[in-house]
Amino acid sequence: MVEPVTERLAWAAEVIDVAPDDRVLEIGCGNGALVSAICERLESGAVTAIDRSEKMIHAALRRNSGHVASGKAHFLADDLAAAHFGFHSFTKIVAFNVGLFWRSHSEELARVRQWLAPGGNLFLFYQPPTDEVFQGAVERLVRWLKSEGYSVRDTAYLETEPARAVCVRAEPA
Repeated sequence: MVEPVTERLAWAAEVIDVAPDDRVLEIGCGNGALVSAICERLESGAVTAIDRSEKMIHAALRRNSGHVASGKAHFLADDLAAAHFGFHSFTKIVAFNVGLFWRSHSEELARVRQWLAPGGNLFLFYQPPTDEVFQGAVERLVRWLKSEGYSVRDTAYLETEPARAVCVRAEPA
């Protein structure tokens, strides 16, 4: 039995606002729950999801076997620093609780910029274990994105337990 999409991932799918023809990259897809929610909104578009854990990729493939069969979902077991997508570009790139984006890894952020299609957006979601670290983390991320040549378009918040979740949406400046 496939577990339902959690409240925070359903919220993330709403914030991303996937268009029927979007080309989405999810970094750190885990068990593929967000991919499932994204695929429900796609028609001619597709989502590519990567995770460095083979175990998580296998779980995501099982969860999304129908979406894989329809061509809407593609999964890769790879590290972000080593990933290659050829000439593919993405209209939306998404990461939920991927620590490297919350710890200022400039090389990976530069790679993400290369993969974004013109007018594309980067969605960085975070839900810290407690609210005490929340605001400082958001402020650091916004400063870092700006210092790396991104414009922060907006932020969205989900009030939930044990701590709030946030999405910072940015685009190359």
